[in-house]
Amino acid sequence: MKLSAREIRSRAVEARAHYARCDLCAHDCRVDRTHGPAGVCQEGDGLFLAGAGVHFGEEPRLVPSGLILIGGCNLACQSCETYEFSLERRGLVKTTPPELASLLLDLEKRGARNANFVTPTHVLPALLEGLAIAADHGFSLPVVWNCGGYESLPALRLLEGIVDICRAASRTPPRCGKASPR
Repeated sequence: MKLSAREIRSRAVEARAHYARCDLCAHDCRVDRTHGPAGVCQEGDGLFLAGAGVHFGEEPRLVPSGLILIGGCNLACQSCETYEFSLERRGLVKTTPPELASLLLDLEKRGARNANFVTPTHVLPALLEGLAIAADHGFSLPVVWNCGGYESLPALRLLEGIVDICRAASRTPPRCGKASPR
């Protein structure tokens, strides 16, 4: 992260405004997610985690990685390998930005070399809020945006100077099928 906690906090405020006219991913739904689930992803404005921990199953340069599995997803592929928490939303824990900050600081203390956010785009504002709080408390790990590569230009602009590594699992728009109904 090249930005200060103050600058990240400013980006988080700007990102949160995008929930009222959601354009964080290339679906460009333009729906108001502040009043509950909406759009292609059927997400509201909350942050739900499927798990987190120090992970050794990434590329060698990223190991040990501070893996943070985000619940929900903006891609909604039928063949998703993490459909239990990405599409069906099973086993998720509602998490606040201060709780995320605490988790980030703990991962850093436990030896993680980065904060690796998996399927993060649809909750970008909450993640930025958590990163700002963590930065206020000395968090300094590189940020990995482990995404599907389907971010919008506004989202990429918000992430500039915050994300150190963008790891896109897919290079094409989600044409793999419709999401399962929730």
